[in-house]
Amino acid sequence: MEGGTSLEQPLVASVLASLDRIGVAACLRDDHGTVMLHNTAWQQRLGPAAGALPAPDTELPWPGMGRLQLWQPPPPEALREQSALLEAALERMQQGVIMVSAKRIVEVCNRRAIELLDLPPALMAARPPFEEVLAYQWSVQEFSASPPELQDFVRQGGILDQPHSYDRLRPDGRVIEVRSVPIDGGGVLRTYTDITERKRQEALLRHVASHDALTALANRAVLMERLAQALQACADGQDGLAVMYLDLDGFKAINDSLGHAVGDRMLAAVAARLRDAAGEATLVARMGGDEFAVLLQGVREAAPAVALAQRLVAAVSEPVALDAHCLQVGVSVGIALHDGQPGTPDQLLQRADRAMYQAKAAGRGSVRVDLPPAV
Repeated sequence: MEGGTSLEQPLVASVLASLDRIGVAACLRDDHGTVMLHNTAWQQRLGPAAGALPAPDTELPWPGMGRLQLWQPPPPEALREQSALLEAALERMQQGVIMVSAKRIVEVCNRRAIELLDLPPALMAARPPFEEVLAYQWSVQEFSASPPELQDFVRQGGILDQPHSYDRLRPDGRVIEVRSVPIDGGGVLRTYTDITERKRQEALLRHVASHDALTALANRAVLMERLAQALQACADGQDGLAVMYLDLDGFKAINDSLGHAVGDRMLAAVAARLRDAAGEATLVARMGGDEFAVLLQGVREAAPAVALAQRLVAAVSEPVALDAHCLQVGVSVGIALHDGQPGTPDQLLQRADRAMYQAKAAGRGSVRVDLPPAV
C-alpha cells in the first residue's frame, strides 16, 4: 500500500487492499482534492496521469476523511477481443437480433434488426426499455397487418417464458419470421428473418399445384376437393349446390387448322371470359382439353344455375381476335343439381357430364339440366 500519508487508518487500508485484489483502482482524497491514500492498482494505472485523471466510475463519501474514488478494471485483452468479434458477427448477420434483459431492457439490437423493423437507430442505441420500443412500433402502425391474436400478444408484453415463433406481415408487405428463446435468469433472445421471398415461392408452388398452367383456372383436383366440401356442407343442412360441365363447340376445327399455339391462346381467352362471367365467388375449373366445370353454391333450384349458364354461353360466343384471325367458338353446358341425398363428387360430375352431352345433341350453345330423381 502506498500513499501520501502513513497507513494510520487500518480500515481504509484494508478496503484499498481488498479492491487491489479484484483489480479496482482506488484512492482516498480529502476535501481539497489531495490524494491521501491509494492502492497499487491506482499507482500502476493512474498515477502517471496525475494531472489528467479520467473521471472515476464510482465516488463514495468517507466521513471524516474525504471521498473514496473507484475506477473499474479494464476488460482483459481476450475479453475485449471476444467482444469485438461478437459485435462484428452481430453486425454482419443476415438475421436481426434483439436481446431483452430480465428487467425488460433492450441490451442488444444489431443493425439488421433496425433495418428489418425500421427502428430509429438513436432509440435502440440508448438501450431503451422494451415497452418504449413497442410504444414506438404501435405509433407507426407496425402491427396493423397482424392478426388480432398477435396484436393481443404484443399488448400483453410480447414476451413468453418459453421458446416460440411466428410469422408477421409488416405494413410494407414483407414477411418477418420472429423466433424467441428465453434466457436463463430472465429475458429473451429474439431473432428476425426476412422470409418474404420464401413465402412468395411457397405461394407460387401452391398455385402451380392447384391451378391449370395454361388458363390459370383451378385444376380438377381443386374442383373435386371443393365439391366434396360443398357436399358435406349440404349434408350439414346448409344451402344446396349445382355443378356445370362445359364443352366448347367448334374448338377442334380451330386447333386443327391453326395449330396448338393459337388453340392454346383461344383456350386462355375463353377461360378468362368464363372467370369474369361467373364472378369471384364461383369456382371455375379446367378439366382438361376444351372441357371446363363450374361449382355454384347456395342454389336449390335450377333457375339460378340456368341463368348463369346462359351468361357463360353468351360470353364464350363473342368473337376473339388473335393476330390476323377473328375466331369464334360456342359452348354446351350440362347442369346437375344436388338432390340432397348422400353422394360423391364423381357421381354429381357424371350427372353434369350426361346433361352436357344432351346439350351438345340439342345444338351449339344449348343448356340442359339433369334434375334429381323424384322421391
